[in-house]
Amino acid sequence: MERINQKTTKQIKRENKNWLLLVTVNDIETNSLLSRLKPLEDYSDILVAYSKNNTYFIGRFGAYNVIHVQSDMGAMNRDAVMTTVDNAIKMWNPRGIIMVGVAWGMNKGKQRIGDVLISKKILQYETAKISNGSTIPRGADTEAGGVLTNRFKSCMDWEYLLEDGKAAKKYMGTVLSGEKLLDDKNYRDKLHSSFPEAIGGEMEGAGLASVAMANNLYEWIIVKGICDWGYDKQSENKDRYQKIAMESAISLCESVLCDDSVLEEILKAENRKKNADNLMLRINAYKLFFYRNSQKITIKELSKLSGISIGHISKCEKINAEENEFSIRIFRETTVATIRSLEKALNLRKGELTADDDDLLAEKYKNYYLKRKGIHATPMKLKNAKIVVFDFDGTLVSPNFSKTTWERIWTELGYSVNDCDYYHRQFSNKQITHEQWCKITEDKFREAGLTKDIMKKIASEMVLIDGCKETLMELKSRDVLLYIVSGSIREIIKEVLGDMVNLFEDISANKFYFQKGKLSRIVGTEYDFEGKAEYIKQIVNENKINASEVLFVGNSFNDTFVHLSGARTLCINPQNTNYTNSIYWHDYIREVNNLREIIPHVFIEDKQNICLVD
Repeated sequence: MERINQKTTKQIKRENKNWLLLVTVNDIETNSLLSRLKPLEDYSDILVAYSKNNTYFIGRFGAYNVIHVQSDMGAMNRDAVMTTVDNAIKMWNPRGIIMVGVAWGMNKGKQRIGDVLISKKILQYETAKISNGSTIPRGADTEAGGVLTNRFKSCMDWEYLLEDGKAAKKYMGTVLSGEKLLDDKNYRDKLHSSFPEAIGGEMEGAGLASVAMANNLYEWIIVKGICDWGYDKQSENKDRYQKIAMESAISLCESVLCDDSVLEEILKAENRKKNADNLMLRINAYKLFFYRNSQKITIKELSKLSGISIGHISKCEKINAEENEFSIRIFRETTVATIRSLEKALNLRKGELTADDDDLLAEKYKNYYLKRKGIHATPMKLKNAKIVVFDFDGTLVSPNFSKTTWERIWTELGYSVNDCDYYHRQFSNKQITHEQWCKITEDKFREAGLTKDIMKKIASEMVLIDGCKETLMELKSRDVLLYIVSGSIREIIKEVLGDMVNLFEDISANKFYFQKGKLSRIVGTEYDFEGKAEYIKQIVNENKINASEVLFVGNSFNDTFVHLSGARTLCINPQNTNYTNSIYWHDYIREVNNLREIIPHVFIEDKQNICLVD
């Protein structure tokens, strides 16, 4: 190996801009990989460069020029993967990252030592919510690069023979990642129960994914051979199994990277940058105006500093006043390149001027904008609501009833709340469709013997919020139309409401069908989450009224999408939602003990509590 100085390093960087970064962790991984590197063209040996705490090995792997670096185990200590990879990205600007090494497998009966795990996504398994004695996993899952995922998935001619003479297999899916050096069968089994979709796990992938994404480097992947099962790591075969696993993983990587056209897409640096720069985003007019004026920079001066025309900057500082003030659509679209140029000219951090929903809560910037622009808020006279749409769980049901309908069924059938939350989380993270969610639930409930009698028992234990009947009857007597749109279960809602069902024009929720008293089918509602907004839009059209004449009353995260319909939203007894977020909730009542407390929010003529910009 040839050690090179800074001057030579800079020369090599100038000569070659299409690097792949290869990352290993332990010495066995590193030695195995280095034995497969070949010198760069025009060089007779592998090159070694030094920077900060890192040593870089420079050569060719397959058909590609690569930088190899070894990190410590884990993600977050000084020399672990996050620091190591961040330094490598900033120094070499690689086009993609492959972490190649060893991992533990999840299924000893199906997988073998030497089989290779490929991360379709990485899931951080240690992050969790602890509530009422229960642990609810909340780790982020991050998808690997689309091109790299496809190339490893499509590699059909790879063959690596293991000690028994049989070919190793590759498994692509969710790989767990955590800071723990896992060597405990019970804990491994617990992980398997919590994340049945996982194919195995390791310690560094989540850190690599995090730092890669933070650097806008989206093409990364984890490729690791199975060396154990998350327990008995100190066996006499430890080193031999690690070497087998690493050699198998390297063999797969070589098979993928043997063709110089395989990664052509991610090596087109200029095209990639151009496409990224031309991506359209919304620019926060309030912030742009604030930072420009607070620095006493005129539009003309900003134009010179940024290279953006005066006319375009002026447009970026205007808002679409005709749009809903609770939507970021009030801000204009422009290119990423324009936003970055303006941020640089104003000495702002990257992304500061990019509009997102949270910016709408930044009253500091909005108020400054309105005052300096001479725009006065004109009160809008709100009319009484003609329609009130209710959520069910946590809204019409007493806030003292701690479990949702779904949680109540799961626990009644012998499952845990975690079982219920697990599939809900999978749907929320778009790992499964709503239809798949319902099918899984249907199978679980049928398997556990759900009957109509159990449903009635659960319904009988649920208590409506105080003043429910009186309030609903008063609303009806004043010609207000009533609806329910809920992610709960229609049969239970009707059972709980009893004769109050007749007060509602429609009840939209999931439907359970029974044959001979036993569950036969679940038909999921299409009107949950984003669907709630669609449901209200339909009601508005059917009744030929304005969306602002609809009041929605809810309490939770899946109700926050309703604001997209244009209806007024009222949060009561909030759970799992930021009720102060005026984007989603136009008003709230932190603690409602009697449903009658919503009446002033239904009949609000002459109240001028919402303002629109002229």
